[in-house]
Amino acid sequence: MGGWSGSASIRTGPVERSNGPPERGADSPSRTSTVSGPTPEAAFRTAGGPSCGAREFEYIRRAAARNGRARAWNLDMVITPVGGVATDAEKVGRHAAGAPGFNLSHMESQTSLLPREHGAYAQLAFPLVTGLGLATPSLPAVALALAAVAFFLANEPVAILLGTRGKRLEEKLGKQARSRGAILAGLGTGLGLLGVCTGGAILWPALAYPMAAAALLIPVVLLGKQKTLFGEFLVITTFATLLLPLAAASGAHPIRAGLAAAVWWISFGLGTLEVHAIKASLRDSAKRQWTRLGSPLAAGATVLAALWLALGQASPWLKALAPGSPPEGGARDLLPWADAAMRLLPPSAAALLPPALAILVLSMLRVHPRHLKRVGWTLVGANALALILLLQG
Repeated sequence: MGGWSGSASIRTGPVERSNGPPERGADSPSRTSTVSGPTPEAAFRTAGGPSCGAREFEYIRRAAARNGRARAWNLDMVITPVGGVATDAEKVGRHAAGAPGFNLSHMESQTSLLPREHGAYAQLAFPLVTGLGLATPSLPAVALALAAVAFFLANEPVAILLGTRGKRLEEKLGKQARSRGAILAGLGTGLGLLGVCTGGAILWPALAYPMAAAALLIPVVLLGKQKTLFGEFLVITTFATLLLPLAAASGAHPIRAGLAAAVWWISFGLGTLEVHAIKASLRDSAKRQWTRLGSPLAAGATVLAALWLALGQASPWLKALAPGSPPEGGARDLLPWADAAMRLLPPSAAALLPPALAILVLSMLRVHPRHLKRVGWTLVGANALALILLLQG
C-alpha cells in the first residue's frame, strides 16, 4: 500500500474492502465487501487514545505517520497479517496509548494557555532586552517591560475567549482562560501604571508609538486578520517600538534608541516576509507569490544599504542636510542630532547586517516549509548577534 497523503480525507461511514485483485473477464463477480464500523474518532478512543474530535484525530494520525508508525497505512484501514481489519483510528490509538517513540506533546500543547506563536517570543524579547541594555535599567523601565510580558502572555487566553482557537477549546478552556486572562491583564495594567507614574512625562512621546500600533492591531485581531502580512507587520511594529519607552525611562540617547528600534523593525519585517515566501512555495494561489521575489530583493537591498551606512558613507549627506549656525569667525557646526546620527548610524547599520545576510541566504536557498523551525532558529541566532552589536555600539 502507498504512503499517506495529506490531501486526502478520512471516511467515517461504511468502508469498502477489496479481498484481492479483480479477475479478468466480464463474467468475474466483484470481490468487494462493505465493512461497517465506528467512526475513526470512536475507534481511536476504544483503542486507548484520548478523547478527541475529528480535527484532533487527524492531527494525531499525521503525527504518527511522520513518526514512522504508519508507513503502510491505507487511508481507511490497515489489513493485518492475520487477515483482520484494523482502522487507522485503532492503529493510532494503540500508539497514542503508550507505544515507544510516539507522544502527544503537540496535542497536549493545544490545551496550554501559553502563546503558540513561537516566533513572537523572540520578537518581544530582543527589543525588551535592547531597551533595558542601552542604559542602566530604571524602575519604570523594568515595570514597563514586565507589563509588556504580562500583556503578551494574556494573548492566548484572549484568543481562546474570542473563539480564534476554535469552539472546542473555547468550551474546554473558557473558564481557565477567563481567569488567566483577567489576572494577566490586571497585572499588566498595574505594572504599566507603575512605570508611567514613576517615569514621568518623558515617557509619553516614546509610549505613543507602541500604543498607536497596538490600537491599530486590536480591530485586526477582532476581524481574525492577525495572520495576514499587514497584521503581522502591525505586531512587529508594536514589539520593535516597545524599546523606545524603556530606553527613555533609563535615560538612553533617543537617537540611539530610535536606530535600535529601526534595526529590529527591519529585521523582523524581513523575516516575516521570508516566512510568507517559504509558505507561498506550496500554495497555488498567486496572492502571496510576489513574496518569493520580494523577499530576496528586500533582503539584498537591505544588505547593500546597511553596508553603505556601516562604512560611514552617509556622513557627507548629513553634513550637507543638517548644518548648524556658524559661530563668529569659526567653522560651521552640525546640529546636535546630526552629530549624534553620524556617530551612531554606522554601528546600528552594522548590527542590521547579520539578520539581513541570513535572510538573503535563506531566500536564495529556497527553503522547504518543512524546515521552518530551522529557519526560526537561524533568525534567532542572527538577531542575537545583532543584539550584541547594538549594545556594544
